[in-house]
Amino acid sequence: MVKMGSSPDQVTCVTVISTLASLGRLDDARTLLKSMAVPSTVAWNAVISSYAQQSGMDHEVFGFYKDMKRQGLWPSRSTFASMLSVAANMAALVEGRQFHASAVRHGLDANVFVGSSLINLYAKCGCIGEARDVFDFSREKNIVMWNAMLNGLVRNEQQEEAIQMFWYMMRLGLEADEFTFVSVLGACAHLDSHCLGRQVKCVTIKNCINASLLVANATLDMYSKFGAIVDAKTTFSLIPYKDSVSWNALIVGLAHNGEEEEAIGMLGLMNADGITPDEVSFATVVNACSNIRATETGKQIHCLAMKYSICSNHAVGSSLIDLYSKHGDVESCRKVLAQVDATSIVPVNALIAGLVQNNREDEAIQLFQQVLRDGVNPSSFTFSSILSGCTGLLSSIVGKQACYTLKSGLLHNDSSLGVSLIRIYLKSKMPEDADKLLTEMPDHKNLLEWTAIISGYAQNGHSSDSLLTFWRMRSYDVHSDEATFASILKACSEVTALNDGKEMHGLIIKSGFSSYETSISALIDMYSKCGDITSSFEAFKQF
Repeated sequence: MVKMGSSPDQVTCVTVISTLASLGRLDDARTLLKSMAVPSTVAWNAVISSYAQQSGMDHEVFGFYKDMKRQGLWPSRSTFASMLSVAANMAALVEGRQFHASAVRHGLDANVFVGSSLINLYAKCGCIGEARDVFDFSREKNIVMWNAMLNGLVRNEQQEEAIQMFWYMMRLGLEADEFTFVSVLGACAHLDSHCLGRQVKCVTIKNCINASLLVANATLDMYSKFGAIVDAKTTFSLIPYKDSVSWNALIVGLAHNGEEEEAIGMLGLMNADGITPDEVSFATVVNACSNIRATETGKQIHCLAMKYSICSNHAVGSSLIDLYSKHGDVESCRKVLAQVDATSIVPVNALIAGLVQNNREDEAIQLFQQVLRDGVNPSSFTFSSILSGCTGLLSSIVGKQACYTLKSGLLHNDSSLGVSLIRIYLKSKMPEDADKLLTEMPDHKNLLEWTAIISGYAQNGHSSDSLLTFWRMRSYDVHSDEATFASILKACSEVTALNDGKEMHGLIIKSGFSSYETSISALIDMYSKCGDITSSFEAFKQF
């Protein structure tokens, strides 16, 4: 129309913009918007909404919003709904709160669509309290808002509250839709509550919504997570038109419940049914092959994954690396890694773990150092893999990696990493560093860390330090378990500290571990080495 010299009106322009956007021609939609003499709010909304629905366009949407504001146009409820959606996808809490404040100033915060978007924003940013405030203070609540709140609760691991809200909805006589049930069935799955899940399933039948593909897939996923494979198979068989989610839910359920061979077979059936396997399908089935050491089958699946050009996916790549490393084929592992997205640490972790498992620690360390040089941030699993197999490293190398870990903040997020570091310090004859690390750990109530250093001292000839650490642990009111007592009794036996050993025996009885085989064995050994044969025999009679 522009080329022909005609000047389309606002309604026509908006219609054309929406059509272009729906066809994926976003650049053309934007060009048409800019060609308008005075674009209206509706025209801007058409472009903003279209871009907001596309992944990777978040910054462009923010730019459109600023341009719209500069032209003096007032945002509408549609504008705020789109902008809040984009802020939620980016987890941009600061910007989201600014949009919230602007919506309040324009008197649009009470709108149900804006309210739903606000709930979604705060829930995705982990501010479930603020999401609940928006919900509670909304005068008008439609099913979209209820669903946003339910989904937010489940997302923030408040499944019990989500289920309570669902039953409250039922008592109010509200008509739940398929999105309601997807959230609630997901909550039941996370709670591992088979009984609740069946009750909700009955409600879906009563509401004649169980035939919905979304609900059927959620039900299938729930049964799979329960380990109720028979129910999962029945649900799967009743779905008339299965999609990739349906197939993946059953494949994952089978693989995670010891039915690896059937899970592998399902991939072929899925392919034959005309459903293209995706990264979830391939990663799950390759892991199943790895678990049952079906390497040849795994190689065939690898070829199929190459056919679908999906080997670059980090989950698929990691599972293939694990498969080949368990077979001892490190060279194939390296070839897989070369094809995977270089920015992901997950497949690198798989190869490091594989190298360690195949006694190629030097290569694991070289790969780890290459990761640091490439600027890829290692995860706690990266360090755990290195530390678990490289305890013979020179102390200088160990110290460097530990320092890096502390600086990266990973130590504060993963107590198991702290345990690994403590053990390697002690095996590297660095007890002072182990003790310093324990002091710097944020959680002095972590029994695993205390037991690691007590055991490490005892195993490396520092029994006196082991005893001192035990009493230091007790000063933090940390309660011992059978592993802690076994370690401290070993320390007592090494220095023939009979009185300390007897005191530990009393604590074992008081703590309720006297009947444990590990405790009895440790007591027999301690009394024998300390020369108290009578007490050793008395402990033996408890077997």
